[in-house]
Amino acid sequence: MLLDSKYIHPRLLFILKLTIFIVLFIDTTQIPLLTPHTTTTHSLAKRQDMSAPESFRMPTKEEQEARVAEWEAKLKDKYLVDDTASNNAPSSDAKADEQTKESDETDKAEEPQRETVLLSSLPQPLRIIKPGSRITRDLRPNRMNVVCDENGLILKVQFY
Repeated sequence: MLLDSKYIHPRLLFILKLTIFIVLFIDTTQIPLLTPHTTTTHSLAKRQDMSAPESFRMPTKEEQEARVAEWEAKLKDKYLVDDTASNNAPSSDAKADEQTKESDETDKAEEPQRETVLLSSLPQPLRIIKPGSRITRDLRPNRMNVVCDENGLILKVQFY
């Protein structure tokens, strides 16, 4: 016999037997086999009650574009304000705080009122991307990515 340990290394034999078992198990239990690019299932597993859960469904291109357009209309060219940071942190230099407050007041008097968006009002999961930010490459199509400049002006909204 070809699957005898005399002809094949024991670890390779184990992997081969395990693979055969898994293939037979999937065929007999009718578990859907989904590929990343299609939603077709194995021919024996085409049943209505065995569909993939909604949380794992990838959005279509049209759904993704509609969601991006909706959020860009709400957020683009507005300034992001982080209201989740602790404002009660003790300051080490009271004079510096007073000077920044005075400069902020004069800047506010000179600048027109700018539109802002509170960070806490945005949906979760959320990732804020500023210049020089490090980001991971994991794909999470339900995560909102807000691209800002160094001043907090929202430039772009994406979902990935």
